[in-house]
Amino acid sequence: PLQLRPPVDLNDRHPFLSTLPVTLLHLLTSS
Repeated sequence: PLQLRPPVDLNDRHPFLSTLPVTLLHLLTSS
């Protein structure tokens, strides 16, 4: 299956990069 989330190791090292797309999507859908 497609992996929508980055590996856990990547999340731990770059939490900002993993949450940025979610934040942008939220801003786009709420505007």
